Amino acid sequence: DALPIYAIGVSPSRKPFRIEKSLNGVVQPLSSPLGGSSSSVSSSQLDVIQYPQYSSALTRLIWSGTPSRVLIVMKPSFVDDHTEDFLAIVKYLGHAKKLQVYVEPFLFTKYASSELPLLSWSNEEEAKDVKASIDFIVALGGDGTLLWVSTLFGEAVPPVIPFAQETFGFMTCFHPSDHRTAIEQVIQGGFSITLRSRLSCALYDSSTACSHHLGLALNEVVLDRGPSSYLSSLDCFADDTFITNVQADGLIIATPTGSTAYSMSAGGSIIHPSVPGILFTPVCPHSLSFRPLLFPDSVTLRVEVPEDARQNAWVSLDGREKQEVKKGDYLLITMSAWPLPAVSSQGDLRDWFTGVIHNLSWNTRVRQKSLL
Repeated sequence: DALPIYAIGVSPSRKPFRIEKSLNGVVQPLSSPLGGSSSSVSSSQLDVIQYPQYSSALTRLIWSGTPSRVLIVMKPSFVDDHTEDFLAIVKYLGHAKKLQVYVEPFLFTKYASSELPLLSWSNEEEAKDVKASIDFIVALGGDGTLLWVSTLFGEAVPPVIPFAQETFGFMTCFHPSDHRTAIEQVIQGGFSITLRSRLSCALYDSSTACSHHLGLALNEVVLDRGPSSYLSSLDCFADDTFITNVQADGLIIATPTGSTAYSMSAGGSIIHPSVPGILFTPVCPHSLSFRPLLFPDSVTLRVEVPEDARQNAWVSLDGREKQEVKKGDYLLITMSAWPLPAVSSQGDLRDWFTGVIHNLSWNTRVRQKSLL
């Protein structure tokens, strides 16, 4: 049976591809329509119900054609200090591999007088068309660069090769010096990817009965007290079932990718990015019994500012611009059907543990000596 998967999506102008999972040495294609990553139930006998062994599966991407368009995304503050890396990658993609290389307008302007084979866009309509045609992305920077990539694509995101330009992060697993090997692997296809889920957040205004889509979060959605000195008061529901009233400095709704960010600092669990779930982590709760939770990714969370709250709340997605949530208004947070597919260097498990151990010194201690 076909295994379900988050939908990545293919635009008419983007090269089509298929996703496969290698399960105990047997390759099985993934052909599920839009939806979450919740496991389907299979049965080999009428009286036996069992789950497929998804946890041991390796996700790979197979091109149905040859990719021809690539987008390079680079942090503006890194441009001057890492010009050599950028130029080497552009020349390899444009001259050696004969790909159409797109960059954001600020990079295109900076190198307009050069002979680099660069393309860009000049308005929102052109940007929309270009993004729909991109086959894969080269991200140069750190984890923050991948957060920026996430904001550029409101729905389907092409595969992203994450290069670390200073220190290796939790999501950046390639070094620019290895760009030829990494890019060649992606162009050939069959490379391992990590599907990093994103949260979709909508704000509902009780006074006008209108809703506004705030965007997608790769790390987390945060509601807090903003400039007020009072505790936040938030009524929380899961699939219309009341959970609790949060009285705290704030509340973090995070993806597994975001579990190593703000949520971890607030005491939340560290979750592998392939685990299908939504983290529910309070920030400094005024309670000794309020422990963080992990919800299934199929749940719809509603977080409301009650009318009797002492002040309004403020919401931000991945640390971006805060927006006020007034009394009576509420947020609806669900798992998006459009993940960010990040190319893996050594497989998603080894890449992830390398980041956790390197960046957090996880479980680092002197080993006990033998008794003998």
